[in-house]
Amino acid sequence: MKKAIIFSFMLVLALGLFSCNGKKSKGAGKFLSTTEDTTKESTEETTSQEVPEKVLGYVDLGLPSGTLWKETNESGFYTWDEAISYFGDELPTKEQFEELKNECKWTWTGSGYQVTGPSGDYITLPAAGFRYDGDYVQDYGFYWSATEYGSSRAYHLYFVLNDACIVEDPRAFGQSVRLVQ
Repeated sequence: MKKAIIFSFMLVLALGLFSCNGKKSKGAGKFLSTTEDTTKESTEETTSQEVPEKVLGYVDLGLPSGTLWKETNESGFYTWDEAISYFGDELPTKEQFEELKNECKWTWTGSGYQVTGPSGDYITLPAAGFRYDGDYVQDYGFYWSATEYGSSRAYHLYFVLNDACIVEDPRAFGQSVRLVQ
């Protein structure tokens, strides 16, 4: 029963169906589109650049590094080794999390943070908990980074109400994943 409830909760989070204060909490950032036809004859001057299809579903927060953050989490919890194996260089680095923490405004929504960038666009980071010796859904956010800390630990973003930091934990913990480009 516990696993069914947790699975249902994670499915709701993954699909962006939860709401905070009566409003859907899906990121409302400006999304880059590939619908514009930029094909021109070689003799014509091109006035716009083609945007790679891979950026769909990512939000440009206006960060100095140019990092784009995916609108939603990947579904489920992953150990660090699983996250690296499945997502590789799409995992944010420790430095990208530090930039997100330092350059953005963090507003607690009751179930996570709305993280608003210099551009005014935002992503929502749910406090989805973590997995270790069973599944736990609680008022904490744990998000893996791609940055290792020694041979058995790795850095991750950790947050609760009024506190967010980048710390290291054992790689065996199951944590959320938010991808970047």
